[in-house]
Amino acid sequence: MSALFWISWRIFMLLLRLSCFLVGLGVYLGGVSVVQAATDCGAVTEISQIECESLLQLYQSTNGAQWLHNNGWNVTNTPCGWFGVTCENNGVTEIDLGLSSPGNNLTGTIPDFQGLPWLHRLELDNNQLTGAIPDLSGLPILQTLELSWNQLTGAIPDFSGLPQLQILWLSGNQLTGAIPDFSGLSQLQSLFLNGNQLTGAIPDFSGLPQLRELALYDNKLFGTIPDFSGLLNLEQLNFSGNQLTGLIPNLQALSNLQILYFSDNQLMGAIPDFSGLPKLLWFDISNNQVCKNPNIKYSKWLEQLSAFQNCLPLSAGFTVSPRQQGKAPLTVHLDANLSADYKGTIVQYKWTIEGQTLSGLQTSATFTTAGEYPIVLTVTDNHGGTATTQKTVTATTNCQVVMDISPMECESLLQLYQSTEGANWDKNDGWNVSETPCGWYGVSCKNRHVTQIDLTSNNLNGSLPDFGRLSRLQTLLLSENRLTGVIPDFSALPQLQTLVLSENRLMGAIPDFSALPKLHTLSVEGNLLTDTIPDFSALPRLQTLVLSENRLTGAIPDFSALPKLRKLSLSGNELTGDLPNFSALPKLQRLEIERNQLTGAIPDFSALPQLQAVYLSDNQLTGVIADFSALPKLRTLDIERNQLTGTLPDFRWLPNLLVFAAGDNELTGAIPNFTGISKLQVLALSGNQLTGAIPDFSDLPWLQMFILKGGNKLCKNPSSNYAKQWRAQLEEFPTCPIN
Repeated sequence: MSALFWISWRIFMLLLRLSCFLVGLGVYLGGVSVVQAATDCGAVTEISQIECESLLQLYQSTNGAQWLHNNGWNVTNTPCGWFGVTCENNGVTEIDLGLSSPGNNLTGTIPDFQGLPWLHRLELDNNQLTGAIPDLSGLPILQTLELSWNQLTGAIPDFSGLPQLQILWLSGNQLTGAIPDFSGLSQLQSLFLNGNQLTGAIPDFSGLPQLRELALYDNKLFGTIPDFSGLLNLEQLNFSGNQLTGLIPNLQALSNLQILYFSDNQLMGAIPDFSGLPKLLWFDISNNQVCKNPNIKYSKWLEQLSAFQNCLPLSAGFTVSPRQQGKAPLTVHLDANLSADYKGTIVQYKWTIEGQTLSGLQTSATFTTAGEYPIVLTVTDNHGGTATTQKTVTATTNCQVVMDISPMECESLLQLYQSTEGANWDKNDGWNVSETPCGWYGVSCKNRHVTQIDLTSNNLNGSLPDFGRLSRLQTLLLSENRLTGVIPDFSALPQLQTLVLSENRLMGAIPDFSALPKLHTLSVEGNLLTDTIPDFSALPRLQTLVLSENRLTGAIPDFSALPKLRKLSLSGNELTGDLPNFSALPKLQRLEIERNQLTGAIPDFSALPQLQAVYLSDNQLTGVIADFSALPKLRTLDIERNQLTGTLPDFRWLPNLLVFAAGDNELTGAIPNFTGISKLQVLALSGNQLTGAIPDFSDLPWLQMFILKGGNKLCKNPSSNYAKQWRAQLEEFPTCPIN
């Protein structure tokens, strides 16, 4: 053998031995338990303890130890260096654990992220997350939410608490139910809900003026395609793979549209003209029942549309007599008609009514029960071409044949429907088109009586009826609509317990509710109500009274006859006079009287041990800050923008205090060290005449925000070790002189 062969052989054997040694070393180390210290959020300085604990909650609820990439997580005390975490200004701003396939192997459920108030980007896509999407309202500045390609279930939650959201991707999950109202997300630009099991009609997206991308394909949506003419920034529409019917709408106003996919639906009628869409690059409307309009040239799309037949040059239609809507039972006669210039030969008239097929130029139909009945006429000529038209006959509710409730209660419901333009409600399922009122949207019954009506935020327009025939009604919820006129007389509803009419346009005085002895909740905030606050002494069960954001005047009346009152809200009115003594309300938990014209001193609240929140800001209160030491449950005290004097009191007896706001008064003296209120999160003292050294707040580990500038003559204590997150804010204050 050659020398070269022996040299090569010895090198091979050395490499083999080295390999065996490394394998053995790996086995040995694998048997040794390597102890790593877990993250101590109390020792973290980059972000707050709450944010750190919220990150660890994500790690634990999604089996973080098994992630493909988890560098730093639950090992170091520097969360801003953990894999996928980005921080700015001592707060977590981004979490990106959504990698391209196969993802990062997150399993389990998504936590609510309540402790991450500065988060604006959350990406968890391409993982194996399960369960429902949690309430994320604790992320008020979130801009990007990507949860696509997981195994999430349940309905899409309400995202109205995320007003800055721009990107929402929930594709490729197992979400069910209808698409919710996104009108509160005015900044939304990209919405991907494709690849789920969503049902119902496509909602109105006109409240999303910034929307550029809308993907709803591969769901189970039905109904017609709504009007998108107001969404001028749209670049992509993809509704393929659903069960949509009706015509393709006119999209000429969408001059920025680039992608249009409506394939694999049940659309019919003529393909519209795309000449007004100069940026359109791709479109697919295949596998529908559409045809080409022979009067449109279709320019550059001729080749792509070559497989589609021309529409018949006729306009098939029919008349319904004696009327298209009436009380059930309703019989109608149907007469087909054609355009006058049609010269072909019709070989078939086909009527489709309630799943049955009839033929002939004329026919009739009887609808014995209330409902909306679509009638479709299909006309076929001797060339095999077809034309289709559809009308809906409505047999309205006949209260005399209703079995759920009495005819009188049925008529009272219909009176509400008619006086508030029920046909235009956002949701009116069953109303006036079925004979089972207890199944109508928002109606609940018990023992053949209507007990609850909930039409909150449902586009009710008009005035309220008197509801006098609904004698067993217990709950009436009509807030966030467009109701006008005065509040009617409810004295014929002795069982009423909850009445919520807030956020409407109601006017006039608050009526007499003394005939409602069982009433425990009354909310009429956010209207145009005037006059003084009436006497509620005949309502001893009242627990919640909300009259805020109106134009009420006069003094605050005596509420001593309401011993069960827990919440009293009179904010945002024009009330005058002194604050009364509320000592006869021992169960009061929340007192909201800010933004009025009240004068005098803050009364003694020591007889209210259950009090948790007091809002007295923006009045003309004078005197010193009252003694609140007898209120151990107090969490929020807001007395800003008054004319209060004296020094800041000792709050050591308020261990649960979270928010103390006393800015823009005339307070003097030094800032105390706030020992004993370690849970404090917000401290606002600006706009006073405070003096002395600023404490180091070391006794306030949960403090997230403090405001001291403006008017005060404070200085930094040179011997204090201020926390890193407060140093920038304290730069404008001078250093105290050394005595």
